[in-house]
Amino acid sequence: MRNIVILNFDDGNPTGVVRYIQMLQVGMNSKHEMRLHLISLNCTLSFFDIKVIDNRIVAHIPFFIDSDLLKNNLYLKNRYFEEIAKLLFSYFQEMDNLLWHVQDLFLIDLAKCLSRDLGGAIITHLHVIPWKLNLERHESFFNNLYKQHLAGNYKSLCNNKLEICAYDLSSHIICVSISAKEHLISAYNINSSKISVIYNGLSKRSVLNGFNIRQSNSLLFVGRLTKEKGLFFLLNALKKINKSDNYCTLNLVGHCPASTINRIQTEYKNIPINILGKISFDELQKLYSTCTIGIIPSLHEQCSYVAIEMSMFGMPMIVSDVDALSEMFEDEVNALKIPLIFDDDFGLELDEEKLASAIIRLIDDGALRQKLSINAMKNYQEKFTLERMIENTINVYEQFIEQNNA
Repeated sequence: MRNIVILNFDDGNPTGVVRYIQMLQVGMNSKHEMRLHLISLNCTLSFFDIKVIDNRIVAHIPFFIDSDLLKNNLYLKNRYFEEIAKLLFSYFQEMDNLLWHVQDLFLIDLAKCLSRDLGGAIITHLHVIPWKLNLERHESFFNNLYKQHLAGNYKSLCNNKLEICAYDLSSHIICVSISAKEHLISAYNINSSKISVIYNGLSKRSVLNGFNIRQSNSLLFVGRLTKEKGLFFLLNALKKINKSDNYCTLNLVGHCPASTINRIQTEYKNIPINILGKISFDELQKLYSTCTIGIIPSLHEQCSYVAIEMSMFGMPMIVSDVDALSEMFEDEVNALKIPLIFDDDFGLELDEEKLASAIIRLIDDGALRQKLSINAMKNYQEKFTLERMIENTINVYEQFIEQNNA
């Protein structure tokens, strides 16, 4: 029996990492030689919750609301991780073929404690390119890093101590895009043999024959309603389109703070917008099946589950030409791509003129929509099925379990 332990940090919000773990659990259920356990640090809990369910350990560990104190104080963080490792030791001590699969770089020191006490290799899963997260947190710092990136000065991108520690302690690293692998090689000089690229995957759902029932001029955006997801570039593009009449309606799905709602209602009041907030997947799949166009205008993106879902449902799509989206789609074949623009004064932006033109073109050209729809479904079936993701992941697991047993 192979015992795979997933280590995750959960802040209570839906994320691509949470979706990945859900899909991994679904895919591994039928693999009887693989037993998947979960250790989740959760900042919404006050008490430890450790259960054994069908011989699987499911441990939800409180990570206190004042988590910045632990995150920023190395001594306190490591002391806490040591205590967690002691608490969990008895649950795992009789298990063979352990492997620690880390989903957040922050948890690498916890994996180190567990691996030291119980054995087993550490595999780190890189769901993001870390330096790009500065776009939301420290935009001026991000702009400086982006300039260095464009100039090929990768030394400025390799100063993240957490990354250095995580990559050094990991036996192997799984990336969800080639762009992330290139980041590791160029910035941190990691040997390519230590890195695997495994695209995210989704299980096939019963999909309606969506092309014939799609509503006229209805657009869909799914994700956090933030700048890094490109929301306001999309809204500015729609302003250009809707100057004379209500050319198209935009459906927004995802968490939307009150301040963002107020800004949308004030600055974009002439655009027909349905702010739907968080909805169930049953409601979302109806939108996937009926909206005319799906738009993913992100300023940075890895292997987007929204992009995979839209592909699975055969949505004609417009995506930004960046990171994993550039890898996932071929321009004019299974999506239309919109370039990014970087300016020293204004930073990183999506080309709003080209986005507006692409929306008009795709709404007006039914034959193009049908072509993109058919090819998007084919793209999903060839690259992004859950079966493919599970097969590739198991291959990595087996490699390092065998090495530990040699």
